[in-house]
Amino acid sequence: MGNDGGHSHSAAPRSLLLRTAGVVRQAAPPAVSGGKAQPAAPHSCRAGRSPQAAGLAVGQGRCAEFDELHAKIRKSMVRIRTVRPNHAIAVFPGTIILSGNKFCYIIAHKQAFLGGPGTKYEIILPDNQGSTIELNIKDVKMTKSIVVFFIFNEFHDKIVEAVDFNEAQVLVNEEVYTLCFHERAVLPSFLAKGRVNLAVQYQFIHDCSGHLFAAYGSPVFNANGFFAGITYKECGALVALDIESVKKILWAVHPETENQELHDVLLNLKAKGEALQRISSF
Repeated sequence: MGNDGGHSHSAAPRSLLLRTAGVVRQAAPPAVSGGKAQPAAPHSCRAGRSPQAAGLAVGQGRCAEFDELHAKIRKSMVRIRTVRPNHAIAVFPGTIILSGNKFCYIIAHKQAFLGGPGTKYEIILPDNQGSTIELNIKDVKMTKSIVVFFIFNEFHDKIVEAVDFNEAQVLVNEEVYTLCFHERAVLPSFLAKGRVNLAVQYQFIHDCSGHLFAAYGSPVFNANGFFAGITYKECGALVALDIESVKKILWAVHPETENQELHDVLLNLKAKGEALQRISSF
């Protein structure tokens, strides 16, 4: 399969830190965050409980962990809503790969922006109010299958957070998740769990088929909630571009970053976002 198209610094802001997760095997090792291993979470069962009570506690603990993972990922996602002249509406996922006080940088699937003349494009933020920003199609940078773009707004109270990157190659049988949106924007998002079926250079196949449109930009996260790739096609199975491919896409869209490590690419884009924000505020 072909390609579609850092190193962390302690002084960098949290949204720019690239975190390489531990390999997920039968028993997942501690995640690596900012260069320091985090201790494993304590077991949710106390000694002396009955097997039934212990099993219930484990189940509740897993549900809580799943909810925490969903909440973490949800802050890094926007809905891209397209409204065509005939009032047909579609909703696609957008993944925030970089954020600042007044801007975000988003990666999504090209299919979201093929509505044709007269189509209206809206970005719905992950807040309780469903705050919406209208997007000009001219601001969207397109590649063969993937697009990237900036949005500008006042992002208060940590409404959005950029993803943490998993730069390690995903492994066959590794547990992964995608976040999916319902066609109706008022309905909540949900996580679909699956595993990596095949992993090669630049791409991997997974079976997180939680939604009809999962092939159109659903992000893939590992069990620690780190961004591992973006789904871009379906050919009997869901195929995702890995982080190396994402980096190459950014190189193509921003040639001045070519051959830079991902951390440096993001620093470059952060400076560009801040400059564009100052211009747009006049």
